Amino acid sequence: MTEESILLKASEGRPIHGGSGLVKATGAQTGGGYALRELFMPVGRAIPRHVHAREAEAWYVIEGELTFSLDGAQFVAGPASFVHLPIGVPHGVRNSSADVTRFIQIFSPAGLERYFDERELLERFGEPGRDYAGQTHDEHLALANKYGLTFLDD
Repeated sequence: MTEESILLKASEGRPIHGGSGLVKATGAQTGGGYALRELFMPVGRAIPRHVHAREAEAWYVIEGELTFSLDGAQFVAGPASFVHLPIGVPHGVRNSSADVTRFIQIFSPAGLERYFDERELLERFGEPGRDYAGQTHDEHLALANKYGLTFLDD
């Protein structure tokens, strides 16, 4: 992979399906070093506890609050907070503020951004038996396993 210069203004990037954010950098653009997304998480939205087998994950909160669940402890990250989790650290996250939370998400090395691209193709919200990602349990399990993600039963 080769790197390329990326010059984006505040509202620029590849839109994410459903208006939930912008892809600012992919692994193809960064020589595989990292991927970066600017996201908008609705009030009450939660990502269940999970583990990444291939990449570290980091967040920088711009507006609102994210509450992280780490080994039974809670960490509330407000504006200008930074969270970095190495590979293999179980975590969950939810929007704990009264409004949409805006944040930057980074994966290093890159690759997990392709999970989200594929997930968008499968999303069908509002149908019975669909999870927070708009998929059936089996669809999501297969896709997550492909990208080294393990969702934990709590």
